[in-house]
Amino acid sequence: MKEPRNSSLNLHGTRDAEQGIVFKPRISTISVQFSHPADDSPLAADLRMEGLVPLLINDSHVAATTADNMQEALDAVSERITGEPLETTRRFRLRLMRAMVETMEAGATADFTSFSDDALLLLAEGLVHHGYRDADALPFCAVRFMMANVDAPEMAHRPDRLKRRFASAP
Repeated sequence: MKEPRNSSLNLHGTRDAEQGIVFKPRISTISVQFSHPADDSPLAADLRMEGLVPLLINDSHVAATTADNMQEALDAVSERITGEPLETTRRFRLRLMRAMVETMEAGATADFTSFSDDALLLLAEGLVHHGYRDADALPFCAVRFMMANVDAPEMAHRPDRLKRRFASAP
């Protein structure tokens, strides 16, 4: 997994050090949803049939990962945040969000190469923040980050089916 693109960030926008461009996102919240198969769109259902784990971003973009990559992301986030200053975690989360927002706002002209990795890492950041570290025991849920408060991602669970199993859905 690679680190998202690097630039200096603040809560109201970003300044690209190389080009001197100020970036003021229209999107200020990113939600990454780890859905139950009953909630899948046709695209998400196709991805799941191929053995992938679909992730829904802001109810409008679909990314995909694998169960192994999900566990790897959880492990990497858990290891990275151990003893890390809060400011470092904040900068990392803002960089992830900025990369995702730039991709979503660019639309059809965007390079989606790292979008799935960024979505997975942001989801893992929220899951670890809420105490989840085992991919096989994850609930179906959505994690929401707001640029104005990346320190406290919100998490909502699907109440009727809490435990996630990668091998087969209940």
